[in-house]
Amino acid sequence: MRAAKPGKRKDGPFFAILPTPGYSLATGFTADIDGDVSFYTDKKFKGTLSFFDFDGQYSRYNQVFAQSNSILFFHHDKLQLTGDWRYYNFPTSTYGLGSYTSFADENRISYSYIRFYETAVYRIGVNTLAGIGYNFDYHWHIKENPVSPGVKTDLAKYGYSGSSVSSGTTVNLIYDSRNNIHSPTSGEYLRFQFCTH
Repeated sequence: MRAAKPGKRKDGPFFAILPTPGYSLATGFTADIDGDVSFYTDKKFKGTLSFFDFDGQYSRYNQVFAQSNSILFFHHDKLQLTGDWRYYNFPTSTYGLGSYTSFADENRISYSYIRFYETAVYRIGVNTLAGIGYNFDYHWHIKENPVSPGVKTDLAKYGYSGSSVSSGTTVNLIYDSRNNIHSPTSGEYLRFQFCTH
């Protein structure tokens, strides 16, 4: 039998998309679209594939989720940019604080949310990277549905505002010996992060 000749390595980009159903108690049934686009940031070097993963969901409770995770490689894989971006529009139920709450304590709330996390790390040794990043979280349109007269929910009891912002820088140290960042079959991954917020 003749051995198959190795094919020429393709340049990409490479796309994958998959519609999937989902379910959880908080969302009920959801319609999901999951996808990935992978590519070489340097087609001459063709080191590690960079990628954007994305996920979009819509639930039976009119909840909207959109998020993307990414890792981009530059400078012969020595520089790595990692991103985590999210958007939620999330009406949901809460049941108060403590271990004695019940379904009768249901309180409908809703909020919108944006996350923007980006980290830049540079290779400083074998499988070791270090660098800085920026984290930003923003909640707005935070509100609860009207409740019966005389009823004071835990949310109202402890107080809340219509929006909140959390923002700060990070310092990162990573050890990564995985043989494949997409679907590793061996290796270890450790990440230490110090946040200023």
